Amino acid sequence: MSDFHFANTTSPVPGNGTPPAEFIIKAPSSTDIWSKPPSTSSFTAPILYRSIPLSTFKRARVAFTAPWRHKYDQGGLIIVLHTANGDKKWVKAGIELTHGKPHLSAVAKDRFADWSLLPVPSGGGAATLEMVREEDGSLWIYLIEGGFEGADS
Repeated sequence: MSDFHFANTTSPVPGNGTPPAEFIIKAPSSTDIWSKPPSTSSFTAPILYRSIPLSTFKRARVAFTAPWRHKYDQGGLIIVLHTANGDKKWVKAGIELTHGKPHLSAVAKDRFADWSLLPVPSGGGAATLEMVREEDGSLWIYLIEGGFEGADS
């Protein structure tokens, strides 16, 4: 049995529980992971995940691409921390369609989310990102150039 699970969807984990090197996640429209004052809080997008103790996390890498079509279409990596009172804190990074083209996106959420964007250097819709927990406990997010075979050029 796999350590991988899905949140926010009833879809089976790709590859009978052990995700293969390449797979597809389909997200219904109007799903999102976002938080904005004073009252917007959404945690409805499908997430393929594996739970581990934070102390054991070292790095995660994902290569992804999509036919980004609709404003705020997005995909990438997310780390979710569950607090003792049931709240969620998270960091997500990926590609998000905004202003008519794909952008690299990073969002950190404590009480509310803080969002940053950068045009995808290739101008395409594919990327390989890596999140790394440094020895001092900080989290770094890297764009790995040339690390995805199917990348747009």
